[in-house]
Amino acid sequence: EMCIRDSPYAPDGTKKTGLVVGKVRSGKTTSFTLVSALAADNHYKIVIHLLGTTKNLRDSNYKDVAKTLGWQDGTKSNWIVREVKAAGSGGIDLDAQSLKNLISGNPASMQTGNAEQVIYMPMLKQVKSIECLTDLMKQTRQINNVSVLIIDDEVDAHGMNVSKNPVYSAIEKSTSPTNQHLFDLREACGKVTYLGYTATAQGPIWQHPNNFMSPDFHCLLEPGEGYVGNEELFGKAKNTKHQREYNNHQDWNHQIKEINVTTKISPTNPDKLIDDELKLQNSLYDSVCNFLVSYVLLRLRQLNQDNNANDGAISMMVHTTHLTGRTGHTDGVLNHQETKQILTDYLDTILWSSLSSGSVKNVDYLRLKHAFDEKVTNCNPEYAEYLPSFEEALIQVKQFIDPHNQNVYQIQEVNGREGSIKDVPFDNAEMWFLVGGRGLARGFVIEGLLTTWMPIQPGNIIADTMEQRGRFFGYKQNYLDLISVYLKANTMRAFRGYISDELSLWARLQQLIDLGKSLAGSDPYFVSSNALASPTAKNK
Repeated sequence: EMCIRDSPYAPDGTKKTGLVVGKVRSGKTTSFTLVSALAADNHYKIVIHLLGTTKNLRDSNYKDVAKTLGWQDGTKSNWIVREVKAAGSGGIDLDAQSLKNLISGNPASMQTGNAEQVIYMPMLKQVKSIECLTDLMKQTRQINNVSVLIIDDEVDAHGMNVSKNPVYSAIEKSTSPTNQHLFDLREACGKVTYLGYTATAQGPIWQHPNNFMSPDFHCLLEPGEGYVGNEELFGKAKNTKHQREYNNHQDWNHQIKEINVTTKISPTNPDKLIDDELKLQNSLYDSVCNFLVSYVLLRLRQLNQDNNANDGAISMMVHTTHLTGRTGHTDGVLNHQETKQILTDYLDTILWSSLSSGSVKNVDYLRLKHAFDEKVTNCNPEYAEYLPSFEEALIQVKQFIDPHNQNVYQIQEVNGREGSIKDVPFDNAEMWFLVGGRGLARGFVIEGLLTTWMPIQPGNIIADTMEQRGRFFGYKQNYLDLISVYLKANTMRAFRGYISDELSLWARLQQLIDLGKSLAGSDPYFVSSNALASPTAKNK
């Protein structure tokens, strides 16, 4: 806040880089939107938001920003919105003369509020778009006289210097392309505050001090009341001296469920075990039945709570692998295309046929009964009065999947198999099954995420990459007891181990704040769990 307020009065050409560290799904978008409003109140003339590297992420973030800043509903605003695209995709609806008039003010204008207008530029973090905006800034000499705020959302992704120059002495002179173009944009802006946001700061804290990404200042964004993170789901951290014992113990919260399917000998390598695809499929069925029961219980809870809105979608995330299906089948893996078909067959045909048999011994009836009994056992006492009987819940589940009824659910792949990643129109259905890999990771917001099935598990688990897959975190305290997360054993231990990593990192960052020191002028360190192979990728 002090940096934002002081910047307009700083000498021309002053450039500062800041780092804001929050937690996954803790409200970073709201934070940087409000920081942007604070900048506007303190005489900044241009606010640039780098809102991700894919169209669906940019559009989702922009929608939230527009709603908070008040122009989404058509209300008159002092914000002038000019979207930035690559030159080949439309460029910017703004030339150097128009930009000059907007930032300098027009003394002949009789339009009210002209002097208070602020230019807002949302854009993708892509080289061509950055180049386009940089060129415009360089053509506008008056840019040196105004304050500019650049918000880099997910600053540790697709923007840091990941140059692989092997000569250490040359690192400070060697930058990767996106990092260089972001530097050029910052330089072209004159007086600028460059503010990076992330939930995983393991990369930014180790940027070379001579790189502009190395922060001059940093702050911690504590989550608000009702936030559910690693500790709430995976258990509180223990003394790090006993970390190995803590990682291996099996006292898991009821929300965490193991996917134990790696039991098949690889047909190409007899020394390697791979996932048994039939067991994978059955584990997926288990999670779907768990989700359907949890969905019923949550909707009943919402219907009976005045302060619990019942107009949002509720979702299940199926994060299988990075393989979309474009290259065909792979042994031991259910790619996105295959998984979507399995879900479609199960929900449209198999489950209905199974439950219609009337048998209380068939596997799907038992799946639903087991899920219901577990949810009742672990139900938050505050909501116990809203619990239905199993028979009532079963009737509701059967209505969902009755082929004679209109579907209340939709199944969608979230990937680039057919080109760009498609938006998820959450308003089109009340229940969603989202299948994907990378498209369901960093930055993606899944409305009402209740159940997660995530069998993906790399050989070496990288801390920041893994944590960004935790789309199941967020403000979910009012239905924490209904959440379920299906993971393989090493991933379970890694999410638990991350608790001590994050506690140690945040303690070190807070210590530097208390001492008045910047990351650029320090040698940051923190304790890392042995459940994690590395804090971040080697090239960061």
